[in-house]
Amino acid sequence: DIFYTLDGTTPSSSSTKYEDEAIVISETTTIKAIAIKNGVSSSVVSATYSIIDLEGNGTKEKPFTVADVISLNNSLTGEKYWVIGYIVGCAANGGAISTGDPLDSNFAIGDAADQTTGLIAVQLPQGDIRTALNVKDNAGNVGKQVKVHGTLENYFQYPGVKTVDEYEMISTGIFDTNVEGKTVKFMENGQIVILKNGVRFNVLGAQL
Repeated sequence: DIFYTLDGTTPSSSSTKYEDEAIVISETTTIKAIAIKNGVSSSVVSATYSIIDLEGNGTKEKPFTVADVISLNNSLTGEKYWVIGYIVGCAANGGAISTGDPLDSNFAIGDAADQTTGLIAVQLPQGDIRTALNVKDNAGNVGKQVKVHGTLENYFQYPGVKTVDEYEMISTGIFDTNVEGKTVKFMENGQIVILKNGVRFNVLGAQL
């Protein structure tokens, strides 16, 4: 016989008996269980099940958002999924924007075009995809919204996207240096530069 608890306490023969049907939970829960046979108890086993609210489902029609990928925290393995986000620059360790020279091997995406934290890194494979998407050779891609299809796994030790085999550019972006009379943004040496009335600022508002 199997007995279990849902409140974190150690199960015993007086706990709820498992009756060969689904255990229904509605919030993140740790299930602890023991087996008892002929009066002898097994060691306690436990597992935590997390309830995660996601905006997407990983399909091309409803891709995961950057927040979804971070929430999933590499819990989906072995399959490829679609992820959508705005290209904000090159990625650095810790899910941040690199402030060094731009790379061609990855970019960072966020759920907003001006996002500087809560980002994920997308690894770009060598070939046509890297040629088309990297921000070292295509600075105008910064600010554009893109969908990528790949595996959800650690990159720079944080949740990210690897083995990308498809992509779709969604928007033309807001990083346009040829718009007169407006505040515009562009990439320069791996960082976002904001141009206001001919004066250059970084994303924190400091004049450059």
